[in-house]
Amino acid sequence: FSMQVWIKPETTSSNCILNKDGAYLMILINDKIRFIPVIGGGATLVTSSSTIPTDEWTHVGVTYDNTTLILYINGVVEDTQAINGLVNTTTKNLWIGRQSSDEDNYFNGTIDSLALYNTTLSTAAMKESADNKFVNNSGGKLGRLNRFVEYKVLLETNNTNSTPVVTDVVLSYMNY
Repeated sequence: FSMQVWIKPETTSSNCILNKDGAYLMILINDKIRFIPVIGGGATLVTSSSTIPTDEWTHVGVTYDNTTLILYINGVVEDTQAINGLVNTTTKNLWIGRQSSDEDNYFNGTIDSLALYNTTLSTAAMKESADNKFVNNSGGKLGRLNRFVEYKVLLETNNTNSTPVVTDVVLSYMNY
């Protein structure tokens, strides 16, 4: 399998990016990305060597071919782990930007262009995704993402047993 996502954290202390309870966890903690899959009944770990900056877009990618787990940051291999087996399957929810329903570990920032694949992307394909540039009508490079609107949703509730509701949405035009 493969997965990739763009993140723009506001803090890098402890931010859950993606969590599939009992299968895998992608988290930003202490300025580093950690990807922790459950393979063959046990958890393994790959960690970025690069420091993840705040208020900047970073491309994070993971591939696993049932023998080698690879973590990419901005298209560059950061860590590998040789491990045989299948990633645990589960019917539990996939959480984006939150650790799980029982945790308060939310992602503080913006997550964009999450993609999950049932195939293993090559290193070249991961690099190409990370280098993807948006080109304007005159051919000028504007930035890394094909994005026109960035949004932030503030969720609020007084009941810890219910799902928060949208109370405020801020939309702004971003010319990357």
